[in-house]
Parts: sequence; C-alpha cells; structure tokens
Amino acid sequence: MYSGTATLSTSDQLLEAASRYGLFCGTYDNGDRCIKPHPDSSDWELVNHNDSWVLIVRGTPQIQFQYPEAARFIARVCQTLVQPSHHAIL
Repeated sequence: MYSGTATLSTSDQLLEAASRYGLFCGTYDNGDRCIKPHPDSSDWELVNHNDSWVLIVRGTPQIQFQYPEAARFIARVCQTLVQPSHHAIL
C-alpha cells in the first residue's frame, strides 16, 4: 500500500485510492500498472500507459482517461459495488 499522498505522483495517488476501495492494484512485466476488481478479473481493468489510464473491457481498449476522469471512474465503480440492490424480493 502507498502512503504519503503529498509526494506521490497522480498515478500513485490513483493506485492508493483504488487500494483503499479494495480494488486489486498490480504491475505488469512491462512496467504498466493496473487496477482491477480482483486479481483474476477479466471483465475490466484500468492500465496506466504514458501518463494516462486506458479502460480495457474484456480485453478490448475502450477509452483513455486522464487522472481526474480515472479517479471519478474508480469512485463511481466502487460506489455501485457497495450500494445495496434496489430489487424487490417477491
């Protein structure tokens, strides 16, 4: 886990926030860092590449985020993961 956000890069800050939300943060052999729901997930991931983040869904790149958009994406995903279901039980 990362600490000392005042001296961290924006990528490190995003990784720290994702880790606080309980997401998996890792590094590929090529040095690109990633954020996933869990280590074995293939549904989606954010991959840090050239000072931006690329959202990859089921292996297909979808959109390139800068730090603010990536941070909002992570917050939104985590918010939906922890909200109770609104489906009625019949």
